[in-house]
Amino acid sequence: MPAITPQKPLVNEHRNHDGYERPVRILLTGFEPFRQYKENPSWMAVSKLTGKTLTSPPSPLASSEHSRPIEIHTLKVPVTYTAVSSLIPPLHSASPPFDAVVHVGVGLPGAVKLERLAHKEGYDKLDAENQLAPEVCHGVRGFGGEAFEDFALEERSSVDIDGLLAYMKEELAVEHLKFSEDPGRYLCDFIYYTSLTSARKANPKRPIPVLFIHVPPLGGGAAQSPYDVPELARIIEAAVRWVGRKEVVKTAGWANGGDAVS
Repeated sequence: MPAITPQKPLVNEHRNHDGYERPVRILLTGFEPFRQYKENPSWMAVSKLTGKTLTSPPSPLASSEHSRPIEIHTLKVPVTYTAVSSLIPPLHSASPPFDAVVHVGVGLPGAVKLERLAHKEGYDKLDAENQLAPEVCHGVRGFGGEAFEDFALEERSSVDIDGLLAYMKEELAVEHLKFSEDPGRYLCDFIYYTSLTSARKANPKRPIPVLFIHVPPLGGGAAQSPYDVPELARIIEAAVRWVGRKEVVKTAGWANGGDAVS
């Protein structure tokens, strides 16, 4: 089983030894090599952020002394349905918990894409071990049974994709970046649906935010691959920082007796 990068010891899952809120913990995943990808661009970019701690801007709802750093934990995931199904759900019940999960996978040439949603059915492509997704009924493959009967055919991320997109374009001054509503009904889509539903099962009232980012393949010229690995890592880091800051604001709102802050 792939190992998550070492975690810093915490007194408990909410506060550190100084009595302040613990760091925001974000899990960032990429995929192993498969098919033509001898090195998977998703993991190449994600691995650049392994063990990194980001500084979150102070929350407007909390004093600067309570500004929480953002710890990035990374995980490389095999490109198989069974690996995703066994690895991802337990991570949403980890202790200390993760505050958000950001998945990264390789997509089509061109832009980096922020995915809005994931699909429940339609997984008819063989994975890296030449296996298909579980059959739900009569040749339909995906997610079924009692564990998923309360979930929709399309599960949407709670992340403000439009807000994130605007932030990233302004912060990074990048052009080849857009949103998408078609993660592809392969392992990227499969891990996204698995993670979204696992988050909602783990905490129905306040599920943690889950995001999926598609990065383009490397090589093939600027039109197909406008970014190299360090640039992709910088783009992913900006997304993590934005999601982490939103978590700081949300937690501050709960601490003050309010609801989550959008």
